[in-house]
Amino acid sequence: MIRVSVLLFLALLPATALRAAEGCAGYRLPVEKELGLLAAPALEVVAGATAEAAPRVEAGQRLGVALAPEAEVTLVPAPGKRFPGGPFRAGWLLLEPPKDGTWAISAAVRLWFDVVDLATGSIVAASGFDMRTDCPGLVKIVEFPLVAGRRYGVQLSSAPAERIELLVTPR
Repeated sequence: MIRVSVLLFLALLPATALRAAEGCAGYRLPVEKELGLLAAPALEVVAGATAEAAPRVEAGQRLGVALAPEAEVTLVPAPGKRFPGGPFRAGWLLLEPPKDGTWAISAAVRLWFDVVDLATGSIVAASGFDMRTDCPGLVKIVEFPLVAGRRYGVQLSSAPAERIELLVTPR
């Protein structure tokens, strides 16, 4: 009976959802919140060229982020990693967590992002990382320990497209 129920469930899933379920099952980090957000429409934002011009984003939303050519964006501090090739796009977002804890930033494409404590100018060390290329809409997840009430800049760089999708979720 259980086998029939599972087969019936799988038969009713759209092909894209089935592929996503198969590819996303290999993540070591939890991805349930992120996969749920992928069904929501994206909130469109234009990333800032500097940390000071960054738009504030809220957790729990699917974001469509418009980026500028990297040469037009102030990347200070320097990104923690540079990818070969290009041309790339870049930008800044502002995050002010409402509670202390671990926060995940997830991307639908391969790019580099750092979280910068804007009070000190220092890059926040990631506490977790996972990446898969076979999970549609969810390629990279990085976790960061963040403090409530602090202002953090999310510095995006080495992005391959003018528009990317990001998710910010509390853990």
